[in-house]
Amino acid sequence: MMDAVSPVNREFTPDGDDEEIGVYLETLILQIDHVLNSNLCSLSSSILVISGKMKKDGIKECYFGGGEADDGYDAIVVGSGYGGSVAACRLSMAGIKCCLLEKGRKWEAQDFPTHTLRMLSSVRFENKSSGFGLGPNDALFQIHTEHDSLAATACGLGGGSLVNAGVMLPTPVRARRNPKWPREWESDWKACEASASSMLNIQSVPVKFSNAKIMEKLVGDEFNETSSLKLSINFDVEEQAAHLKKPKEVGSCMACGNCLAGCPYNAKNSTDKNYLFSAVEAGCTIKTDCQVQYVVKNPNNTNIHRKRARRWLVFLNETDYLTSDFVILSGGVFGTADILFRSQTRGLKLSGSLGEGFSCNGNNAAYLAGCTTPLGVSTYGWPTGFWFLHGLIDKLKHSFGIKSTQAMVLNAMGYDESDGKITFEKNIDKISFSPPNDPLLPCKINAFQKLTNKLGGILFMSRYRSTSVHLLGGCNAASDHFVGVCNSNGQVFDTKSPSSIHSGLYVCDASLIPCSIGVNPCLTVATASEHVSRGLVQDINSYMGLEGKCSIDEKDDKKPGSIGSWKLEGRSRCDVRFKEVMRGHIGGMPCVAHLKLKMNTKTSKDFDQKSLIVGKSHPLLRGIVGGYLEFNAVERDRLHIIDGEVDLCEVDIRTPYAQFMHYHLLLTASSGSRYILEGKKVMNPFLLGLYGWKESTTLQVTFKKVKKNSPSEEMVDLKGELHISTIALLGSLISMEGNNRMKFVWLLLQSLFRTYILQKPRGNYMGFAPPELLNRQWKIKKADSWRFEGEKSPYPVLLINGYSTESYRLPTEPTDLVRTLLDKGHETWLLQPSILPILETTKANPNQKLLKSIARFMPRYERCTCDECEVFSGIFGNTFWHNNITSTLHHWMNKKSLPRLPMAAFPHLRKICNEGFIVDSKGNSSYLIHPERMALPTLYISGGRTLLVTPKTSFLANKYMKLHHPSFRHERVVVEGFGHSDLLIGGESSKKVFPHILSHMGLAEKEENLEENGKEKKGFNGEDGFEDGKWVIGGWMSPSFTVWFLLFLLALGVMMKTNRP
Repeated sequence: MMDAVSPVNREFTPDGDDEEIGVYLETLILQIDHVLNSNLCSLSSSILVISGKMKKDGIKECYFGGGEADDGYDAIVVGSGYGGSVAACRLSMAGIKCCLLEKGRKWEAQDFPTHTLRMLSSVRFENKSSGFGLGPNDALFQIHTEHDSLAATACGLGGGSLVNAGVMLPTPVRARRNPKWPREWESDWKACEASASSMLNIQSVPVKFSNAKIMEKLVGDEFNETSSLKLSINFDVEEQAAHLKKPKEVGSCMACGNCLAGCPYNAKNSTDKNYLFSAVEAGCTIKTDCQVQYVVKNPNNTNIHRKRARRWLVFLNETDYLTSDFVILSGGVFGTADILFRSQTRGLKLSGSLGEGFSCNGNNAAYLAGCTTPLGVSTYGWPTGFWFLHGLIDKLKHSFGIKSTQAMVLNAMGYDESDGKITFEKNIDKISFSPPNDPLLPCKINAFQKLTNKLGGILFMSRYRSTSVHLLGGCNAASDHFVGVCNSNGQVFDTKSPSSIHSGLYVCDASLIPCSIGVNPCLTVATASEHVSRGLVQDINSYMGLEGKCSIDEKDDKKPGSIGSWKLEGRSRCDVRFKEVMRGHIGGMPCVAHLKLKMNTKTSKDFDQKSLIVGKSHPLLRGIVGGYLEFNAVERDRLHIIDGEVDLCEVDIRTPYAQFMHYHLLLTASSGSRYILEGKKVMNPFLLGLYGWKESTTLQVTFKKVKKNSPSEEMVDLKGELHISTIALLGSLISMEGNNRMKFVWLLLQSLFRTYILQKPRGNYMGFAPPELLNRQWKIKKADSWRFEGEKSPYPVLLINGYSTESYRLPTEPTDLVRTLLDKGHETWLLQPSILPILETTKANPNQKLLKSIARFMPRYERCTCDECEVFSGIFGNTFWHNNITSTLHHWMNKKSLPRLPMAAFPHLRKICNEGFIVDSKGNSSYLIHPERMALPTLYISGGRTLLVTPKTSFLANKYMKLHHPSFRHERVVVEGFGHSDLLIGGESSKKVFPHILSHMGLAEKEENLEENGKEKKGFNGEDGFEDGKWVIGGWMSPSFTVWFLLFLLALGVMMKTNRP
């Protein structure tokens, strides 16, 4: 035996001969066939490991979950503004494996717009109430309008720091004394503020520009401020701190006035030049053009493709995600709220205060045109609304050099009530907002009018009640989840208890600020982020210590990180993506599945004919699934797919002629419940694929609820069918994307042609004959004869086999019905009429040989590569489903137990089938006319997956016995997934079938004992609703239509194959 498996330990060099390796691999599989005691399906992983030794770079592991092939990240930061950049920097400098994801792109100095046309191309307008958007998704300026409100945000690596004025003011005392302000922040606020000021390299303005001088004269004594304004702009006057790493080509301010559109001279100290620069130097990986959709907790024990399960999944779309132990949301007020709302619909339990406490920082804007005062500054813009015409004329004059434009935008800030609200509109899948009340609005209008009177010109007030560029709140920091979303450390509250949190989930941006600041809040946001980052680093360090991982201080110095575009690097055009819509009923209730499939090509180059030996499908036919289900009978909201896999050409080694399209979907609901949908399209070469259309468009599904620890939770276990219509199928073809879509269609048609027309088996288990199993010794424990006084021993059991096959004594299996009964103390008798035949079996005569030949060509629903099994099913029909029995038992039944089939009883069986009930050998009804002879309890077991005998047979028999012997216990059970004889010989029979037998016997004996003791015995008359079997062959589609449609698809595939570039 050791010689047979010794080649497994051989190692091959990478430069070995490929042909020799292929021959060795096939030989090795055949040797393993004779050694292992289990199904060959379990060999696939071992073979892949062996082939990996042959060629180190030859086989790459395919991760169907959509995550990275590595171990994920310790922390993922979402967003790169004053919150995300601070967190990424502090985490990376602490040696933590960190990745920052940014929705926008990286902006260089020369990319910023400096004239009107480029400005327009850098803006995206979104109307929140209608869901309408105009402009590129990654535009630098994101303008959100809703009813009487407008909010502007920035999108790019650096966030709002790219396009703000760089004004850095300390947090006013009034804001820090607000009752909503977290008191925990005060402990280190000054230190965090100093740290942020140092990193942002805040500098005082060295000179007063002309507009500043004029404004100073205008306000006079109304505003008394002697200190110079501090900006995060480089004036080349103050020395940068020595400990700060400075990026190359940092310019100095040219006083161009283009700050609000991005500095074209690289003089602004935006976060990409300090915090993010330091983060990359410390090893942080930055992915731009990468918008996070939602985050969910990694489902335990569902993703088996990863070395070590991380705690969180960060989804970039319906199918692609990254894994991390910590997630820090810093996408800005709208971005963070949007992610959390989407995560909430996928089962993440969040505070009811999410979106509340929204503040616009008292922002209001006005436009002053035609000033008579020489401001000395050239501004630009395309005003909207009533001032458009005036602004157009002004721009024309400026363009022709007639006059310098004397216009300016006035922006006022103050204290609002911070009672605005952000909500999520499920019908348009977007957030909407309502601004807070602003009691200071009349005062601001009055101030605008005073300035206009002194400057001259025409004042145009915004038609929006609120025009904000400084958004705050929505995920307010608070003491518990009743009044806020996060605690003072940025940890997101769970709803299990007032102060419980979601471990590893943080918010670190302006969303935390619970009230308006009254001045430019940039420094306040950076300071709060510094505070959160300190606790975050400690939390990660503590978690890594508890998990037994490498401590942060023990890690080696990391190499510098990188900045790359996920759009260019992550989303390969080599994969194939398409949508699929299926409708049907599950548990009798309507259900619609909207699926998004991504067929995986990571290992397509390594796929060859050797993979077919283990029945592995082409990587283009395997992939991951996203999307959602509409199943209102179970959950009112959508059921979102958070982990889905699909294999369009799955093969079970026990049924090599059949092809399966297997769907495995893990679903989550907004209620927090999780469900698993398992679906299969079963395609068998029955009658040359006359039912191929129905089989390939019908998904047989099981829908189960994932169990929790709650004992009161109701379980859900439903079955049903989903169908894809012809129109939906055409829609899937139209929606197909990817350079390999033609190859995908060709491979899929090829697999269907092989299944239905060529009828060639996949995989190989010929010669699978493990001899050691045939000589297995049974150890039967003899029951102890001592019993309590009056206690009766279990009744003896007589087992009578059927006509052809052995069903009770299975020497190749770990358990069978005989051993089960013996273990329970029953004296068991087994009647085997074929042990001592009256006549010796003769050799096959010509008639019998002809019958065998005819039997081989008889249509049957499930074909087999074993000749004896083919002949048997050709005569009888399929008596069991092959995937229910083990390959060892299959070999023993056909090669050892019944190599010859007696034919003498067939005339009697024909008479029984013709009559529809049991008769004697002469065709007389000698049994049913004497019901008094059958006064005993009965149990009828049928398979729910109809094969050979329908469940209606047991249904009628049970009704017959209940009618004639109501005082006895009569039961009927339909076991799903089984056919006929596999009820007793199946690999799962000991778990799913035998318990019904033992239970019925125990209850029947108990009732018999009650009767002997003089107590009244009550018959069991439970309702027995008729349960028909599933998987019945047939359908509405005519065979001729199916054939012609299949030929059309094949022709289409050939044309696409020919036209491939």
